[in-house]
Amino acid sequence: MSTTVEDAAEQATDSHAHDSEHEHPSDLRYIGIALILAAITAVEIGLYYLEDQLGQLVAPSLIFLSMSKFMIVVFFFMHMKYEKPIIKRVFFVCFIGSIIVFSLYLMTFGGLYGLRPHEYDR
Repeated sequence: MSTTVEDAAEQATDSHAHDSEHEHPSDLRYIGIALILAAITAVEIGLYYLEDQLGQLVAPSLIFLSMSKFMIVVFFFMHMKYEKPIIKRVFFVCFIGSIIVFSLYLMTFGGLYGLRPHEYDR
């Protein structure tokens, strides 16, 4: 069974049409996203150095910033915004569920309240 040049060209065109179901962001958009991620990372580093002044606000702030970066990466680099609505719903339900489980874990061990392990004895 041989494939002619025309058949190969048609297959290449079909696969290219499948790949371009949606437009990919431009290079400038990717650079903008990278700058946003870098700025959020800089804020996270700043929060770490201000831990003594901010106290109990540091952990929830870092968690929120980390979740924000995660969502940016998922939606832009993993192209989640182009997926079917059902896939988006499943992702969000699982994401919210993981936030709830993680928050319960932190509350159980005092992470959200700024308690250190040596303070449990008091």
